[in-house]
Amino acid sequence: MRIIFVEFEQITGVRQFMFDCISDEKLPAVRTSVSADLALARKYGISLQALPLLCRQLLESMPADSLTTPVSLTEECMVQIRKTTALPGSMRATRPRTPVVDSTHAWRRPATRV
Repeated sequence: MRIIFVEFEQITGVRQFMFDCISDEKLPAVRTSVSADLALARKYGISLQALPLLCRQLLESMPADSLTTPVSLTEECMVQIRKTTALPGSMRATRPRTPVVDSTHAWRRPATRV
């Protein structure tokens, strides 16, 4: 089963992600949706960019015959994701990195040895 992200719609704090589920038997794709509450995502430190992938992973964990009904990324799912997943830098709050530069010599030409 291949699950392909198609689009999303946002209605008052809830994003609804649409996916096409394509079976290996070359049957027509089944369109399904996963809704995610944005306030809950912020509460658990999950970025907006990570939500489509998390919704897709939720669909992949479900039996193929249940993909015809809409699904919700619940608070319990988000708690479980937060507990079990090491979130990459884009999904968690981090301090901005400052470049390490030797500022005393950055503006000068390198010294030439004779």
